[in-house]
Amino acid sequence: MTELAPEETGAGPVRTTLQASLADITKTAVDGTKLTWSAGDEVVVNGSRSYALTEAGASASFNFSDELSLPYRAVYPASMWKSDTQLTVPDSFDASLTQIPLWGYASSGNKISFSALTAVLRVPLTGNGEVLKKATLTALGGEVLSGTFSIDFTSGKIAPVSGENKPELRHHARTDLCHVVPARAGRELSQGIPSRT
Repeated sequence: MTELAPEETGAGPVRTTLQASLADITKTAVDGTKLTWSAGDEVVVNGSRSYALTEAGASASFNFSDELSLPYRAVYPASMWKSDTQLTVPDSFDASLTQIPLWGYASSGNKISFSALTAVLRVPLTGNGEVLKKATLTALGGEVLSGTFSIDFTSGKIAPVSGENKPELRHHARTDLCHVVPARAGRELSQGIPSRT
């Protein structure tokens, strides 16, 4: 039996291509009122990191050098992936990137619909040119806000494994300060910081 050569792209061989769409409330970049995937975005599916997108759009085709098998477990941004059952929630990120953590799952086909995994707390910074070096974010009920979380990819529910409930947000720019906020299971993301249990 002759082995078929994988498709080639400028980035390298392609053995799997998956179609990614965004659910109503989930987007990764803001362009006026249109919200889309951005060029340069990468996802991780089943532990394999995709090649970076070259074009923006409401849907995207992510290419992988590995041959992936169903079911597909996916996260965005790629840096959040830890394992098939865990991910890392960062303590802060650059507001200019507008990266909303997303998850996706597919048990059949080659299409994954991504949804919001967390809310995002954005704190606008104003001043006379001063640079904020750090801030501390504290959850009212002592909930863990960053670190390692377990994830059920079939439902998108996450729970803390280890981490910080008072992360120190280091910030050396004059852009807004942003932090992802894990939503408690069963609560709407629009409520922001998780409510007390």
